[in-house]
Amino acid sequence: MRALFKYRDKVVAKFFAEGVFVYANKVRHELPLVYIFYRVTMFTETITPRFSETDVLGHINNTVLPVWFEAARAPIFRFFTPDLNPYEWKLIIAKVEVSFVGELFYGHDVTVKTSVEHIGSSSFVLRQEAWQQDNCCAVGKTVLVRYDFANKCSQKLNEQERADLTAHLIAE
Repeated sequence: MRALFKYRDKVVAKFFAEGVFVYANKVRHELPLVYIFYRVTMFTETITPRFSETDVLGHINNTVLPVWFEAARAPIFRFFTPDLNPYEWKLIIAKVEVSFVGELFYGHDVTVKTSVEHIGSSSFVLRQEAWQQDNCCAVGKTVLVRYDFANKCSQKLNEQERADLTAHLIAE
């Protein structure tokens, strides 16, 4: 899979296969391509679309993707609340966005890939991709905040949480 995007005024080709990203930067003056390889450990979740999740055109309804993305975040949730006990919850969602880049259909499994895109002092950004039949069909970004519900304020990530998240951080 290859996608082109701009990063800091450079055209960048991004290749993805089994958690390995390859960036090929083509800089000004036709300099040679520079390749940087790194491995990212992603969480993957396979989802079988239900008929009830389709719209009248046979596509998966766009309201379904945030629900699938939430389900695929469970391994990340376990870094903060290992038993997923809602009375011990330590995260809130500050922002969710989904970009629909292709069509999803009933009858074919969807793989949701989750990685960490950015880690701040008390928040982090997750990147999620929904893949069907070797095509990336949706990209989601979610900002989660470490939160103290008793004092109603954000809380700094502790060392263990930061280490757990860093293991799944994609290079910026």
